[in-house]
Amino acid sequence: MGEVLGFWFNIGESTFDVSVYGISGCEREISSRNTLSEDSDANKKQPRTGGNSQTEAGGSGSTTNPQFQVVLTKSRKLRISVRKAFAEAADLIGKRAVVLEYPPKNRYWPVVLDDRSIPHFRLDFAGGWCQFRRENGLRVGKTYSFEFNPTKNVIQVKEKK
Repeated sequence: MGEVLGFWFNIGESTFDVSVYGISGCEREISSRNTLSEDSDANKKQPRTGGNSQTEAGGSGSTTNPQFQVVLTKSRKLRISVRKAFAEAADLIGKRAVVLEYPPKNRYWPVVLDDRSIPHFRLDFAGGWCQFRRENGLRVGKTYSFEFNPTKNVIQVKEKK
């Protein structure tokens, strides 16, 4: 009661992905009863969000680290899509997880990377993002920068003023 199912059709594979969202709005892990192994990509159920209107940060001149900005919207509460240029510059392609840092609270958080690059590039901060956002008080309507820090090998998330 109160849970929501999300369905996404994969045109190239002629299959559906299904995600279950709990009352809290966060995605729930579900087990599969089919014959696929639990580690198979076809068995992983992840949500997708609408358009990607992220902008790359510019004009600061104070950093040469890869970065991008996102206005947190309701559709980005469960996952954030990463621009290809950022993913390549931060060497995220092929990785399964990343660590996000929220400097105001000095917190580090592991977040799963969901790679849906077939037929087009798509890489999202997925599992763990919802908890990171909630625990650090990130709010809808605010703009946040995501900057890769190669020294720490983390992505720093900061609110833009």
